[in-house]
Amino acid sequence: MNLQAIIARRKAIAERLAALAGIVETESRTLTTEEVNEITTLEGEDAALNETQGVLERQAARVAAQAAAQAEPARPRGVAPVAIPAAPTVLRTTREQRNGDAFPGQSFARLQLARLRAGLALKRGEVLNVAGLMASLYPNRPELAQLAAAHTRRLAAGVEGGAILSGEAGAELRALDAEYTGDFIEYLHGKTLFDQMGFRRVPADVRIKGQDGAFGGGFVGEKRPIPVSIGSYSSVDLSRLKAAGLTYLSRDLIERSAPAAEMLFRDGLVKALSKAVDTLAFSATAASNNIAPAGLLNGITGQASAGGSLENLYTDLAYLTGVLVAGLNADGDLKYVSNRTLANQIAHLLSPLDGQPAFRGQVTMNGGVLNGLPYVTGDNVASGNLLLIKPSDVWVIDDSGISVALSEDATIEADDSPTGEGVTPTAQSASMVSMFQTDMVAIKAIRDVNWQYRRTSTIVTARVHTASYDGVAATA
Repeated sequence: MNLQAIIARRKAIAERLAALAGIVETESRTLTTEEVNEITTLEGEDAALNETQGVLERQAARVAAQAAAQAEPARPRGVAPVAIPAAPTVLRTTREQRNGDAFPGQSFARLQLARLRAGLALKRGEVLNVAGLMASLYPNRPELAQLAAAHTRRLAAGVEGGAILSGEAGAELRALDAEYTGDFIEYLHGKTLFDQMGFRRVPADVRIKGQDGAFGGGFVGEKRPIPVSIGSYSSVDLSRLKAAGLTYLSRDLIERSAPAAEMLFRDGLVKALSKAVDTLAFSATAASNNIAPAGLLNGITGQASAGGSLENLYTDLAYLTGVLVAGLNADGDLKYVSNRTLANQIAHLLSPLDGQPAFRGQVTMNGGVLNGLPYVTGDNVASGNLLLIKPSDVWVIDDSGISVALSEDATIEADDSPTGEGVTPTAQSASMVSMFQTDMVAIKAIRDVNWQYRRTSTIVTARVHTASYDGVAATA
């Protein structure tokens, strides 16, 4: 049985397992003893095939690396030779045409995992040909092997090689690489509240001038002077700042090519980056010079919630909209923002008229429409905050992609609120994890991001704090 036959058999097993699992829902019954036994048998066979596949893949990579080394002329020490696969007839340029990516960002995850595997192999003194690995793992996706080869060639030469330069035969590869990264960015945007807001995107590293106040006007009599109003102006600098996320996975997981491993890798990066961005963006944290922008709530005190009843909620909503109306900034796009807990409470507030949910069909824990305006939720908005924001008055820089790095030697503080510098070793030791000792791999993802208010923040964002809509009216 060769590698292609193993891959085909594992695909057939996956399809059969999916069909058996679907019986429970489609036929509204439990599985029979025979069906359960078949699942157990198939899972055992798949596990055995997976181990065999791993052995054959590593052997294929060694053979490809040896063949490339014999065919290529001498190269500088430490530079791995690369065999670039032949160009496919047509490069896939839409997600629907990419030979069936199982989920958004799968090709991005495959490329990153292959590069990580190569990095781990190099630390062991082995040269793993990434292009050959991709060619053996995904024979029906020749463009993935091309992208891996072009990436390695660029690193080896220290500059962008002809395979990816604009106007050259392989220039389309760079665009395709950007599209695969774009798939991941698009998925990230869907999971990050910051990116669901619809903030106004502008180029990075530019200074933008804007107007804070509005001009005034009025009627004047004949030959009388027209009164002059002075608008206030400001400028916004949006340099590139870094949002970074850190996670760790087992080496065994990284070295597998199964879709489940690829999805886990993708979702790990998304969770790390979304937490890093959302937690700061919807906080009151002050700016850190050349490190991080201020949270959108910085300098916005707001007021405490009127109470937990439906009537109290409407009082809070009236306050929020009133802030932006008073600032002459309530036109256009406005969005309510909170965490899912608060949205879930609002969704279950009952109408005193019929005892039914007051916002039935409009609000769920995932948001919806509240008081006629879009309502979005996220896991990293502080408890008790109900916000009203005008997204078009918040400028953010365009995404420039995601950089991924790894280490199998680091010792990291495995905590979502690390103690950081300036503490004794004892204070950190409770959550320190050695990648070397646990045979794990730390993965760091960095995204360029920055945001600033286009105009005075107090007329762009309104805040109610200590909100908890439990249905109990506030007492006097």
